[in-house]
Amino acid sequence: MIVNKIPVFSVIIPLYNSEKHIKNTIQSVLNQTYDSWELIVVDDCSTDNSREIVREIERNDRRIRLITSDKNFGGPAKPRNIGIKSSQGKYIAFLDSDDIWYSDKLDVCLQCFNDSVDVVYHDLVIFGNKRKYFRNKLRGRKLKVPVLEDLLVNGNGLNNSSVVVRHEIIKKVNYIDESKDVIAAEDFNLWLKIASISQNFKYISSDLGGYYVGDNNISSKNMSTCLRFAADEFAKQLSYKQFLRYESIVDYTNGRYLYLNKEYMKSVEYLIKVLSDGGYKIKIKSMYMLCIIYFRRIKL
Repeated sequence: MIVNKIPVFSVIIPLYNSEKHIKNTIQSVLNQTYDSWELIVVDDCSTDNSREIVREIERNDRRIRLITSDKNFGGPAKPRNIGIKSSQGKYIAFLDSDDIWYSDKLDVCLQCFNDSVDVVYHDLVIFGNKRKYFRNKLRGRKLKVPVLEDLLVNGNGLNNSSVVVRHEIIKKVNYIDESKDVIAAEDFNLWLKIASISQNFKYISSDLGGYYVGDNNISSKNMSTCLRFAADEFAKQLSYKQFLRYESIVDYTNGRYLYLNKEYMKSVEYLIKVLSDGGYKIKIKSMYMLCIIYFRRIKL
């Protein structure tokens, strides 16, 4: 085992009622080929057996630390910030409590860091209820400079459980936004804040982990509202044409949510807007949903 007083990586897991998955998630960290890390699990007042599972694992490895709360914070931002502020590592690695990493994840990410890289991220393979997600992988993408514009105009290209960030960069942007308005989009807001001061994002086009999809992952929240709160401040910097592309992403998010929740006619208004100003990929996706709605009406 590598013996370092100060770990290279600090792995942050926000925990809330994840007793079915947290053991496998932590085991995927224990399985890492690179072992200069600390794992900080911040429990957000779980009501199931999650804490006890982590405590049992914690007893057997000094690199693992459980921080508990007596009140629920209502989202992962506060627990993540608590973990980050309690950490010592040079790099912060995010991991959700039901996702996993492959054994070489930290090793590969470390090799990508240098003086001109502040953020590293990669693809994730979907496991669990794949049928509800309609695809087998969450792909990132190589971001174009200026990164801030790319994220706003083309959408979020970073999947949270894949991301590793320099600790000092997170401090510079004043950590993760904890406001309720951005819950579920606080990670995207963080990438935008980082992109406002750094262009140094590194994409690894490899599968280095898994993203769990359960019955509650899809269509449970309309992300268009929190997306606006996360991004509107930065969208003011866009040109008019770029702003229309950004708006089309919000419209697509709204339309897709309504479509998945079977509010088909309400979704049409937003999906049609996307056909006017959206990027190629979301135009295709919007057209597909509109065709399904059209043929459903014919059958009725």
